[in-house]
Amino acid sequence: MVEQFIRLLLASRWVVLVLLVAVVVVSAASVSRIKFDNSIEAWFLDEDPSLAIYDHFSETFNADQIVIVGLFAEDVFDADVLAAIDQISVAVAQLRFADRVQSITHTSLVERIGGFDTPNFREQILASPLQRSLLLSPDNNATAIVVHYAREGNTFREKQEFVNALREIVGTATVGADIDVAISGAPVLGEAGQTRNNADLRILIPAMIAVIVIIAFGLFQSVVMTLLPLGVSGVAVLFAYGLMAAAGWRMTMISVILIPLILAVGVAHSVHVINRYRLNFENGLDNEAAVVDSIRRLARPCFFTSITTVIGLLSLLVSELEPVHEFAVTAAAGVFAAFVISMTFLPVMLLLRRRKLHYRPTIAGSIVDNLLALVYRASSAHPRKIVILCLLVGVGFTWLAVRVETGLDPMSWIRHDDPIRVDTQRIDSAFGGALSLEFLLTSQDGQLDEPDILRRMEAFQDWLVANSKVAKATSVADLVKEAARVARGAGQSGFDLPKTRFLTTELLGKLRSDEQLGPWVTPTYTEARIAARVPLSSAQEIIDEIPAIEQRIAQSFEGSGVTVALTGHAVLASKMQTHMLDSQLQSFGVALGVVSLVMILLLRSAALGLLAMVPNLLPIAIGLGAMTLLDIPLNPATVMIAAVALGIVVDDTVHLMTAFERGVRNAGKVGAAIKSTLLEVGQPVMVTSVLLVAGFSTLILGSFLPTRQVGGLVALIVAAALVTDLVFLPAILRALPDELITKSLGRDSHSPGQDMSDLPK
Repeated sequence: MVEQFIRLLLASRWVVLVLLVAVVVVSAASVSRIKFDNSIEAWFLDEDPSLAIYDHFSETFNADQIVIVGLFAEDVFDADVLAAIDQISVAVAQLRFADRVQSITHTSLVERIGGFDTPNFREQILASPLQRSLLLSPDNNATAIVVHYAREGNTFREKQEFVNALREIVGTATVGADIDVAISGAPVLGEAGQTRNNADLRILIPAMIAVIVIIAFGLFQSVVMTLLPLGVSGVAVLFAYGLMAAAGWRMTMISVILIPLILAVGVAHSVHVINRYRLNFENGLDNEAAVVDSIRRLARPCFFTSITTVIGLLSLLVSELEPVHEFAVTAAAGVFAAFVISMTFLPVMLLLRRRKLHYRPTIAGSIVDNLLALVYRASSAHPRKIVILCLLVGVGFTWLAVRVETGLDPMSWIRHDDPIRVDTQRIDSAFGGALSLEFLLTSQDGQLDEPDILRRMEAFQDWLVANSKVAKATSVADLVKEAARVARGAGQSGFDLPKTRFLTTELLGKLRSDEQLGPWVTPTYTEARIAARVPLSSAQEIIDEIPAIEQRIAQSFEGSGVTVALTGHAVLASKMQTHMLDSQLQSFGVALGVVSLVMILLLRSAALGLLAMVPNLLPIAIGLGAMTLLDIPLNPATVMIAAVALGIVVDDTVHLMTAFERGVRNAGKVGAAIKSTLLEVGQPVMVTSVLLVAGFSTLILGSFLPTRQVGGLVALIVAAALVTDLVFLPAILRALPDELITKSLGRDSHSPGQDMSDLPK
């Protein structure tokens, strides 16, 4: 029946080509509509409580992300420096997504004293603890322009336009002046990371393709045969991105590995088909018979390899992270498309060949054959020793794997010598950082203007700064203290909360009339915020401190009738980290269970199916253990490594075990079946693994660390899988009694069979 379908397919070759051209045209036309979204909100489902709190907070107080422009000068109160600050502040305030701008030239204090060019401006600013805390470095040699970035500008293009315009404004205002400039903040880091990632992929994807072309040409010695696998993969990639565009999904940090993933899978299928096609020619078959036999032999194993990879990807759907869902569906569709195309487009193109394939042995091919012969002899001579050694390695790396840490420090995604990282560290040191940790206070009775509540806010803020990575914390209490200081005509010593309810109410009324309370408390005093500033370099540390902070909140506001909810990017990152760890464990468990079931169905033997899964767990353990050794945390890029890698590494096992099962059923001899398996699929398995390792290894050359980490880890896992498939798996099969294996396959081990002694010695 399979052969009849293949011949029907080949008879409809032009229909197949027309359909594929249509897919390419439609997909290519829609790809341009895809946008990139690197906002942290994109990582949450719409009904997530954490996102609901954040949505309510941002709607109430407009923005929680900040961008800091740090100006470093010998005297920040010099007339030229102040003129530059004023010029930047005015221009930036006009930018789209700049909700509001704070600087020493743009505060209510400046309006009150008559402008920043008044003779006593320096003294007035330095006398204000609030202004000094928010806008000056401790040594007064640097000043900050704080831009509150509107949440609506959350796409990569919008952040890129904003950051580019900001840099142009700052550059124009400071040209010729003796001022050093540093710019940082979550929007800046997000834009920088994606810009560097895009630049990497523009170089690394062509490099990956070049590596694959070189290796494939060395194997097939034919330009056409080398380009066909790339054609298969290219159509599958376009289909995946076309699906993404049709669904209205946006690219995220993890979406960027779609191309290398689908490229690798499509090339692997094609290599197996073309290698079988070449062997059929060597065995004297004509062109059509060679094509038909190739697809007949490989349709089943390639289908199962695709299904296992699809299962590994779709297991990510158990995650609570929306971008992971979208990546799982898109990648799974692309992988299955690669299978369909390799089983349709590829045979049609092979059938259209007019020239006979001429194959000449190569040095690389001889090396592969010799390695396979060495592998067979080793697994035959020392099977138990190999099994014990591999199990010990597995135990050691499993011990390391369970110690992988989670980490969402955005600074760790950028190289140490990158100017963005240098600027961020300078901003962190001078101004306490640009990462927001927000506290949403709610009082149903509108009691947030009560002196007791304001004092609780003040005490909690003091505790935060003294006992956590929070560098600065500001609330309506600080505005009241500043207003009291001004009303008293006092210096820093007058920066205290008023003792009476009457005076507090008067000061709040004045602040309300001056339109200063909007960003801090609602008109009904039912909701207010405490805005904490955290160094971006301490993002992971503040996440770890959240439980202690929540405990302190309960103590500080106990019995007050005020509830406090943590929110802001730091809190979303904390929740995201929890989701990541849970999804890693759940998705891998689902993938392992379902892939094991598929392997049992493929081999039609429960014992052999489960046995075949053992070598696939070792590479995963090695990859996760390596993360611990290399200090690579689970982050948005590496979170899906285990589930995705399982779907990839099991592919070679499927090809090997399919051939082995066929060999045992035909010959009844385990040793002969192992030989025939290595002879039939050993070379394409090794070649496809080398292609995968070489291709993913090119990503290590990039500058965006998550891409480098994923590329290196996948390459390591695939390399380990090759060793376990060619060494560990045969050793396991030889270590077991032949009768156990043949019986599980329903074959009598005493039946006559060939020794397949034509494997190279």
